[in-house]
Amino acid sequence: MIDHSNVEEFNKKPLVISAVCVLITGISYGFGMYLLPMVIPEMAKDLGLSYTLIGIITGFSQTSAFLSIPLAGFLTSRIGGLKLIIGIQLIGAVFLAGLYFVQGFFSFLIRAWPVMTWIPLVSIAAEHIPVKWRAVMLTMASSAACFFGNGIPLCFRCPVIFVIGIGEGAS
Repeated sequence: MIDHSNVEEFNKKPLVISAVCVLITGISYGFGMYLLPMVIPEMAKDLGLSYTLIGIITGFSQTSAFLSIPLAGFLTSRIGGLKLIIGIQLIGAVFLAGLYFVQGFFSFLIRAWPVMTWIPLVSIAAEHIPVKWRAVMLTMASSAACFFGNGIPLCFRCPVIFVIGIGEGAS
């Protein structure tokens, strides 16, 4: 007979939390941080923006991300990381919709979305992820930002370059 007394039960909660956090971080950084540089050339052409004005717009958007850091810390301690991370995703979706209807305005605020996601995510990791796996989870979450931000949109925008790149890498 097999003795199962020494076998620990697998806890799925940290794995599920990690997967959701990686997905949320990838989406918020992908659409929040990396979207603006990808659409700036089209915005500049359509709106007749000079390089000076583009610099001002991107500078203000970086400032909004910088200024959201204390707000994210304050809100995380007040309402909790889980509530904030869910709420900010809804606000980020509204900002994305607003970017379509009111071009240019929400580009300032949309850069705060990823920062308002990352700080509560670290709080959630500290509460729910075992110490030995915390660094792995946070590394995966930060890497997801590059994948969702640069990988997937670039595949759809430049499919020929993507296919050629895979073909060259395979040989």
